[in-house]
Formats: sequence, structure tokens, C-alpha cells
Amino acid sequence: MKLFPALPRTVPLLSARRLILLTAAAVGLASCSTSEKLQPTPLPSPGTGFAAAQISGQYVGSFTFGSAFPERAGETVGFLLTLQQAPGSSEISGVIQEDKAGFGRARRGCLWADVHGTCVREGDVIHLRFTKKYRHFKHPVENYLGSLPAGSSLLTGIWYDAETSTGSGVFQVTGLRVN
Repeated sequence: MKLFPALPRTVPLLSARRLILLTAAAVGLASCSTSEKLQPTPLPSPGTGFAAAQISGQYVGSFTFGSAFPERAGETVGFLLTLQQAPGSSEISGVIQEDKAGFGRARRGCLWADVHGTCVREGDVIHLRFTKKYRHFKHPVENYLGSLPAGSSLLTGIWYDAETSTGSGVFQVTGLRVN
């Protein structure tokens, strides 16, 4: 039984064009080979004229393993993301509680990770960048880079091993509320 569904039924349907584009991006990212180094497009950094966006709250999300994990490629793992952010600051911190995914050491039936990063607004687009470090076992730190277009509550992006830029996949966070 999954603790956190990959995509809750309450998420509004996306337009066909947007759904096709998101699916194409997910398939393209998930098909990266292990020998390739990801070269993600840099997200705006705080202090470069971009405003902080307030996203404190609790959200449901999921990540999908890419082809760098042949035995798990395409497998999706659900998680619960709790974010905290001081008013006016672009810095975020929080906790991820995710379904046990066949690795690591579970506590209370879940894997736990700390997240730290930034959230900035560039025009009508919100950019979220954070690192994820598991709490109760050794595992490489993972980088997450995602964007939330204007009028959407679905943030999508990529994740990858921070040390090698391999071991990658895609992720999404639903129901994002931005103040």
C-alpha cells in the first residue's frame, strides 16, 4: 500500500497540449543514460533581481527513476513534502516523508529526508531548487530543480545525484499554493 499516491484525483485535468509537453519532457529525462552528465538549465539565484515567492505548506509529490537505474527505470515513488519559509526570504527548508522504495532504512514505515534550497519568482514563473539528504542511512545528496508556470498548481522538474550529475529522473509536486 502506497502512503502517498503519485497523483491525487483532486488534481485538475491539464490541457491536452500541456499534458503532451509534460509527458514528452518526462520521457526524455527518464531516458537519459547513466554515462551522460545532466546539464540542467540554471535556475535564477536569489539576489539577482528575482523576488522571493512564499510556498510554505504541505504538498503531495512523486519522483520517477530514470534509465540510470535499469531495474527501477520508470518506477514512481510518492512523497509528502513539508516546506517552511520565512516571510520575504527565498530560503526554504523542510522534510520529505516518502514511500519505502526498496532502498534505505525506513522509520515509522517511511524514508525521511531533509531539504534545503531556494524559491524565487521570475515574472509569472516560480523556480524551486533544493537538495535532499536522507536522514537514517548514507546515500548521495540529490538535487531537485523545478518550475511552476503561471496559473498552475503542478510543479515539475528534474532530480539528479549531486556528486556525479547522473542517477536522474523527473519529479512533480501537486497542489502548490504560492503567496
